[in-house]
Amino acid sequence: MNIDLVRYDSSLNNGVNRYSKTLYSGLTEIYGNDNSIKELRVRKVEIGGHFGLISTRLMSKLAAGKLGNRDVNHATAAFLDNRRINVVTLHDVSFMEHINDYNSRYVRFNMKYLQNLFSKGKKIIVPSNVVRDMVIRNFKIKADDIVSVHHGIEDVGDSYLESLENPFQDDKRHILIFGGLDNVRRKFNLILDRLQNTEYEIYVIGYGKNPVYDKYRSIGNIKFLGYQADRSVHQYIRHSDLVAYHSIDEGFGYIPLEVFMMGGRILLNDTPIFRETCGEFAFYYKNDFSDFSAMLESAMSSIKVDHRDYVKKNFSIEKMVKETMNVYLSVN
Repeated sequence: MNIDLVRYDSSLNNGVNRYSKTLYSGLTEIYGNDNSIKELRVRKVEIGGHFGLISTRLMSKLAAGKLGNRDVNHATAAFLDNRRINVVTLHDVSFMEHINDYNSRYVRFNMKYLQNLFSKGKKIIVPSNVVRDMVIRNFKIKADDIVSVHHGIEDVGDSYLESLENPFQDDKRHILIFGGLDNVRRKFNLILDRLQNTEYEIYVIGYGKNPVYDKYRSIGNIKFLGYQADRSVHQYIRHSDLVAYHSIDEGFGYIPLEVFMMGGRILLNDTPIFRETCGEFAFYYKNDFSDFSAMLESAMSSIKVDHRDYVKKNFSIEKMVKETMNVYLSVN
């Protein structure tokens, strides 16, 4: 069985890379010894040196009509090639939140690019029902041709969780914020505005040198830890009283579910995608922050509940792999 696959993302990020690695290692692990599946070959379209991704840099050049020879070679496979594509996998559609900004050449080009891919694809895989509805609403796509497959979250196991040492050296109450500080979707400064000079100790883990955060570095109850390895991040999640997270748009949203898998609790801005993935198990505040303080106190005074079983049942890697394979099989 031969599968042609094009993967699209409007920006290169860890979530996409993690998805690709998890999916294809899972395919190998689950179906590697199945003779009926053994001949599966996923065509890797290399764009900008990344598997199945087209970078923001290249998108901008394409939109502006300023492609070099090397760029043209990378772009031709997915954009200029007129061949039929079996499966298109769409991950991040953050630019579509600004779809009415018709003055943006970047947005217009993204739309043209995706329409081109969708017109070739027999099936389209998206990471959530929210994205599925968005694509159906903005493109002429038949509902039967687009499938929502939630991403899989790794089950780290009880012994790993028990091995995570407490990184805090005091008996204060700790709130954790983590993620890319230079990501325009993460409005962590809006959370810090409301947490500075409170009774809580605020720890910020994240890479990036966004100057918007400079003014918080001298505030006594806020500590910036910079980049931390996975195990260190897990320690902070596991032993924090709360994780606070704000994002103006998501295609799926790994972080809240990873917090659940670490046995943590999370306070989120109220968006459709977080409601879809986290359901009633997260604490939500309005996007205008009008009830942030009340929801913060509600979360901090609640009993810490383990939601790992919820994640294992609904977002397992095995579930993601099998649902993806069903789409692959349906196009042959």
